[in-house]
Amino acid sequence: FVNHGGAIFKVYVMGGEHHVVRRASLRDYKPGQGVLSFHSHDMKAHCAPPESLELVLSPEQEREVASLCRALSEDLSLTLFGVDIIMDPGTRELYAIDVNYFPGYDGVPEVNDRLARHIMDVAR
Repeated sequence: FVNHGGAIFKVYVMGGEHHVVRRASLRDYKPGQGVLSFHSHDMKAHCAPPESLELVLSPEQEREVASLCRALSEDLSLTLFGVDIIMDPGTRELYAIDVNYFPGYDGVPEVNDRLARHIMDVAR
């Protein structure tokens, strides 16, 4: 487990563009706290309050995320996917913890238009 300030960065990729949406995630774990048990479909009680999310990506980290998206797209031969990233608040190191081959794109502005454009571009 990596403490991550209760924030997760949901990165949504559509072709050559990506969008980062910051969301609440599990609260940080304190040594000696015991077993952390939760159901992944009902995590609100275990998540940090959204207003407490202080972590943001630096411009350099934004470039790292863009590079990761390009590499994953190429290596996995995917043009539509999502990747979940967390950040250690102490070291600010990023960790990719999940790749989703068909994410929901929640929080992406104009998602329907962007998705339709991408699908049309691929179909040509």
